[in-house]
Amino acid sequence: CSGLTSITLPSSVISIENRAFISCANLTTVTMESANPPTLGDEIFKNTTSLNTILVPAGRVDAYKQAWNEHADKIQEGPYGYCGAEDNTGGVESVKWVFNPTTGTLTISGTGAMKDYGIADTDTADTPWKDYKNDIKKIVIGKEITSIGTYNFALLPNLENITFEENSQLKIIGRHAFYNSGFTNITIPASVTTIDVGAFVACSSLTKVTFAKNSKLERIGTTAFSVCSGLTSITLPSSVISIEN
Repeated sequence: CSGLTSITLPSSVISIENRAFISCANLTTVTMESANPPTLGDEIFKNTTSLNTILVPAGRVDAYKQAWNEHADKIQEGPYGYCGAEDNTGGVESVKWVFNPTTGTLTISGTGAMKDYGIADTDTADTPWKDYKNDIKKIVIGKEITSIGTYNFALLPNLENITFEENSQLKIIGRHAFYNSGFTNITIPASVTTIDVGAFVACSSLTKVTFAKNSKLERIGTTAFSVCSGLTSITLPSSVISIEN
């Protein structure tokens, strides 16, 4: 396959058999989507003389290097990985993240809830995309994401835009989800029922919060919008039944 220069193998691949890419002389990059290294047959990349990069999901470099030790020098962490809650159907791999460094866009796709994270240090959330925190300008959240987890999009100083795909099924914006991030406005999808504790706390640049038509919002948690010094007014939908301390 002399014309093949790159290939992305989906997470469903569990085995790559003998000589699968033999003599693909112009193949330079292989991108692996699976968190678990597929088993390899013999001479997979024999005579693929241009191959210099095998990209694997964030946090899985060591696993791939151990399983694919013959190709360890080519294995690198890619700007993508998995962030699903472990109790989702499909577990961690049920939700995928991809960062595009050219556009500064972090895209979240898949089905179910996102995983909860903590704080790595005073100005960094311990998320899989923390290495790109200063480069993230836009977040796109897929329509089948049901919950944004703890600290998922916290401490992103240059975040400008948050987009929810049409027909969003999001129900929960989790604890400190957007804590101290730099965006100026957000439209909350109609499907959201809960804005949890400190979800937007210390978002000092936030000036406008809009709730989509026919909002189902019921609960606003403790300190949800605390220290949002730029927010001068907000209109809460009639569906709200609880506003906490």
